[in-house]
Amino acid sequence: MQNTPSHSLNIAFVSPGFEWGPARTSVNAMTAYAMHLLSHIHNAVPHSWTLTILSSHKRMPSGRADLPATELLPSPPIRIERCFRGNSLGFLRLLRIIRQRHFDLVHFQHETHLYGGPLSLLLFPLFIGLARFVTTPVVTLHHVVRPTQVNALFAQMHHTHIPPVFIRWGYRIFFRLLGFLAPSIIVHNDLFREVLVQDYAIPAEHITVIPHGVEDPTMAALSCDRAELLRQFHIPKDAGTIFGFFGYFTGYKGIEFLLEEFGKHVLKFPQSVLLIGGLPAEAHAEKKSYQSYVNGLRQLAEKTAPGRVIWHGAVHDDRVGQYFRLIDCLVLPYRLCFASSGPLSYAIGSQTPFLASEELRPIVPYDSLLFALRDGALTEKLNAFAALSAPEREALTIPLQTLRNAHQWDAVARSTVQTYERSLARAAHRTAILLTGAYGQQNLGDELLLSRCLAELPRERCTVASSQPHLTEEQHRVFSIHAHRQRFTFLRHLLQAHTIIVGGGDQFKLLKHSMHRARHALLLQCFLLTLIGRLLRKSVVFVSIGIGNISTPLARFLTVRTLGWATAVSFRERESYDFCRTFAPHARAFLSADLAFLGASAPEHNGKATPGRVLGITPVFNIDHAEQYAYITQELGKAADGFLGADPERSALFLPFQTGFSAHHDVMVSREILTHIEQNRRCTVVEPFGIDRVDASFRSIDVLWGMRLHSIILSCLHAIPFVALLYDVKVKKFLEAIDCTAWGIELDKTFSAEKLLALHQQLEEHAPDIRHHLQRQAQRLAGNAEVSARLLRHIAAEVCGTPLPDPGNPAASDRLESCHAPFAS
Repeated sequence: MQNTPSHSLNIAFVSPGFEWGPARTSVNAMTAYAMHLLSHIHNAVPHSWTLTILSSHKRMPSGRADLPATELLPSPPIRIERCFRGNSLGFLRLLRIIRQRHFDLVHFQHETHLYGGPLSLLLFPLFIGLARFVTTPVVTLHHVVRPTQVNALFAQMHHTHIPPVFIRWGYRIFFRLLGFLAPSIIVHNDLFREVLVQDYAIPAEHITVIPHGVEDPTMAALSCDRAELLRQFHIPKDAGTIFGFFGYFTGYKGIEFLLEEFGKHVLKFPQSVLLIGGLPAEAHAEKKSYQSYVNGLRQLAEKTAPGRVIWHGAVHDDRVGQYFRLIDCLVLPYRLCFASSGPLSYAIGSQTPFLASEELRPIVPYDSLLFALRDGALTEKLNAFAALSAPEREALTIPLQTLRNAHQWDAVARSTVQTYERSLARAAHRTAILLTGAYGQQNLGDELLLSRCLAELPRERCTVASSQPHLTEEQHRVFSIHAHRQRFTFLRHLLQAHTIIVGGGDQFKLLKHSMHRARHALLLQCFLLTLIGRLLRKSVVFVSIGIGNISTPLARFLTVRTLGWATAVSFRERESYDFCRTFAPHARAFLSADLAFLGASAPEHNGKATPGRVLGITPVFNIDHAEQYAYITQELGKAADGFLGADPERSALFLPFQTGFSAHHDVMVSREILTHIEQNRRCTVVEPFGIDRVDASFRSIDVLWGMRLHSIILSCLHAIPFVALLYDVKVKKFLEAIDCTAWGIELDKTFSAEKLLALHQQLEEHAPDIRHHLQRQAQRLAGNAEVSARLLRHIAAEVCGTPLPDPGNPAASDRLESCHAPFAS
């Protein structure tokens, strides 16, 4: 992806009700500390960035002066403007201010009721959609509610009379609208991201996980000794273990459960104390049911263990550090996990031991710190903690150090900056070349093709349509959109593009029944792309294509018409090229080789045989003879056992080229084969197996049993002797192209472990000659692959408006001459 523009950037945070200083809420904490640190990370943030906090007007409690409308902090240079009201009409005022101030990017903090009542919850996504016309919006969601969590108990805990079904649909509308209209969403952990993707169908590439930062609030309270702290918080002098609850009094935090369990605990440890520090939630403060709830909690606290439960109430900002210095253990008895926890962040930052309910397991991955929400479970944990010695309590802080290191505010700020850069780059990106194919499906062959294509093209002008855009962007550093779920986005980039490049050998074939997809889907998609390109006068180019089974009249019609309309087509094997010349004689077709051959070839071999001690196996699941699948995996296991049994020094590597995405993939096939190998301790499944591990993996093996086409191609490139297991006609065609048909074996009912081992024995006997043959073939095919490479370079020159590079291969230049005209401006 292209870099963020280097000119001065005007950045704003929108944080309703913001107060500078030690923050009670996650929203305030994220705003205050992220803004503070953003302004100090000189390596990540340009000095010319302007940082502004836009907040709502806030009337302070009696006895405290209202916050000023404008504040300017000289160090760090941050401007605070309280310029809108926290209600639905405040959106109009906020949008007007954003437009007038010309902010390049605006970061919105959001949680339920932060901008007003239920109406504002539904208006917020629409507001974000409007904001996209004047700025680049980024949204942090501090609350993510799973639909299954919304029931009668949920409504009761939140003191609302709205039926749960309306709440559930309200959240569905909110999150789905936001996922459609917000270009970038930040959440605090992987659980929240999973909920947004699985329950609300928000594209994963729109979501970034940035943990809630942690700080040590006790640093400001180092001068206070324990006796003084006991006096300030009205704790008995004979107090033993001091447990604490800290935060807003809300139903989902399970305070009543904590009181009941603590009441059982003091029967065994009468000197223990529970210190409750917190205040009522502002969103519910005016509701009579909520006021009754808080009063009931206080009365329950007084009855539970008189003198041992201290209801302190609100802990002022300047005393938060003292609170966490005083308590020995924080207790988080939450009934639900749908929000980040400020108290948990304080505990991690100050390395205060804590106990949490199992509901918080996604953000507290330590079983020793968790308890079940059942009768007696928390009591057991409280008893166990109270019985610990000082060194044993100190040992409980070791996991907190790991959590603390992962949640440092400087790391949070750097991740935030990276999100800004990515969002700004996406907003500024304009598509000149749209690449589409089977990308993002975690198939190594397709990813190799994409990598080779991008190496010849101006990467910053490219957009890749992928099944997993986030993964494609990480692997290839290129702008990516979803190939299927975002049809309007795909259409927008299609209309922007000067050239559409379709890559991959499986574009012109009927899909297998075993793949459970419409059999004409890809053919129809290619047909429509070329039709749109022809109507809109865009170039549509097919690179490294093969033609497979197109036995039906409709399939043949779609294929022939697509080839005839395409601007240019490069084929990776002779039979497909001859088909095109016969049935679409006017097509601009070229015979090339797979672009993988543009990689470095293997070094010269000295002719001496090397012991074949490491066997590489590349399995595949969607074979032509699907009914033989179980039998073939069993025989492969027996054959591998035979190979391993011949020499105790031998080992096997499973190289899964399809590592995920589909319901059944090569990793699963590898494990199924392993169940049939008695000596499987000498077998390893290389996982994850990606582009970055290809060369090292193939250098480590001596011989290959390959089913995947690109595993055979890479074996040829690295001059590794192989037995090709013919699961598909394209593998057979490639063996013909490199004159290695003798080393292929059909995967049908005639296949057996004995047959494979016999062929493998012959392979080892002729290994030196085979290596030399493969090296010569790789050099020849590398020259042929230059045909496709020059086609891509021509596209790059057309898009960038630069002269064509000097031809390195005169023959290839002659073959491409006839396709220059369609690309002319």
